[in-house]
Amino acid sequence: MTRGASTNPKPTSPEAERLRAEYLEKVQEQMAAELRHELQFEIPRLQRYALQAIDRPQERFPSEKSIASTVLVTDIPLREERATAALLILEAAPYKQRALYILGSLQARERMIAAVIGAGGLTDVFGKWAEL
Repeated sequence: MTRGASTNPKPTSPEAERLRAEYLEKVQEQMAAELRHELQFEIPRLQRYALQAIDRPQERFPSEKSIASTVLVTDIPLREERATAALLILEAAPYKQRALYILGSLQARERMIAAVIGAGGLTDVFGKWAEL
């Protein structure tokens, strides 16, 4: 440690705190919008394509129906569950958890999502259980 250096973080000004909070809010809104788009449009479109592949009389390529079935049975439910869990974190988790999710690495986000899925929900900002 250099001479005169302090281990205590510098106090932040109210303006810096306000800017940090605004930044987190903007990123949170963008992430939540992307997740809602995935849940409302991307996943239903994927489901529609998979159902069309299954209903098609002849496969366009080998194993098309098998792949489409796997998408319907495994991939879509997993994507829905993960997107719903991430959205729950962004919309209902306490501020500190939301900030950790937003600023965290991909691995940290994955762990948080897995924890919410494993628990079946999370405790919201009011201390009440928000079910997944």
